[in-house]
Amino acid sequence: DALPILLADDLRKGGWVYDGYAQDNVIFRPIEINDLGQRMVWPHSKRFLLMSATILSADKMSEQLGVTDTWDFIDVPDSPFPIEHRPIFIVPVADMAFRLKNEEWPKMIEGVKGVLNRHPDERILVHCVSYELANYLYSACRRDRFCLTYTNSSQRDQILIEYKNNPGAVIFAASMDRGIDLPGDLCRVQVITKIPFGNLKDKRVNARMRMRGGNTWYKMNAIRTMVQMTGRGVRSEDDYATTYILDKQFISNIMSSKYLLPQWWSKAMKMDLSPRKLMSNVR
Repeated sequence: DALPILLADDLRKGGWVYDGYAQDNVIFRPIEINDLGQRMVWPHSKRFLLMSATILSADKMSEQLGVTDTWDFIDVPDSPFPIEHRPIFIVPVADMAFRLKNEEWPKMIEGVKGVLNRHPDERILVHCVSYELANYLYSACRRDRFCLTYTNSSQRDQILIEYKNNPGAVIFAASMDRGIDLPGDLCRVQVITKIPFGNLKDKRVNARMRMRGGNTWYKMNAIRTMVQMTGRGVRSEDDYATTYILDKQFISNIMSSKYLLPQWWSKAMKMDLSPRKLMSNVR
């Protein structure tokens, strides 16, 4: 019973957003969780161990989680996975800012087809961020290759099984940045068609952006998700997969905060493949 009482008290102070749904259901979400961490997590033990491959800034993370006591950060700058097994090609094909959709999305079709032509026999995971973009690219590429996509989360698992059962398949996915394990030949190529910035139409994202440090928070979340995307196909020291990042927003927006990129990840970046060369064999 403590949580409803806590919520009722906090709502008077602000700092929460809510969404109304059918049948009179309402979902409340805190804009920040640092205060909740101080009250509901950290008092319950003397010591905690937090582990992640995507701690972009220990200072920012401790602040966001409400850690006020003394803490230590152990950084492992190098990945045990060889760099040559996980190359990340930065190929600025199209600016995927939503306001440029009509002009830039057709360019992304050409970029994705360029990747498909470079890897005609390998399974390819194409990260699309939204169902709309996934369906758009799927519709454009399905005539040239065995392609799959899904339009809601309930279809995802079945489509993933079908992808695994078909060598050379391409899956256009809106929600496979986390919790997906594709070792070996189940994924040899990954494509990031859009940097996964949060949706500003989301009430919580919009509210957090307007608060102190909002721009850094927004960019860090996008980088964390992007790094998670690149890990779906490289699952061990002996595994390998090639990643292509085709959104120009990486150059114009992420590179200005390159210090936030994990060292082990940025060491694998390659800037020597031009859009023209990538798309040179697209018919």
